[in-house]
Amino acid sequence: MEKIILSTLSIEELTEKLTQKIFTLINSKSQSNSISEKREEKKILTREETAKLCNVKSLTTLWNWEQDGRLVPAMRAGKKPLYLREDVMSFLSNKGGGSHV
Repeated sequence: MEKIILSTLSIEELTEKLTQKIFTLINSKSQSNSISEKREEKKILTREETAKLCNVKSLTTLWNWEQDGRLVPAMRAGKKPLYLREDVMSFLSNKGGGSHV
């Protein structure tokens, strides 16, 4: 018999939460085997985390940067772009800081 689960979350919200949980678990496993500096470099960031780190208010800015080839996601979870912290930090150091574009 199939179980039916009722939720107030949209499909997008549920996907985002599951993606974050999976990557948190993956990161915690890989981080336990490496030193603390490497843990930070290999961290996977969502769009929201990347926007906050870059000090931008609109996710459209990240999309524009991707279209221009300036900050391209390292991978995707479905349609959601995921960024490596190392790539974002490199982008910010080359850009001269996290100012709005």
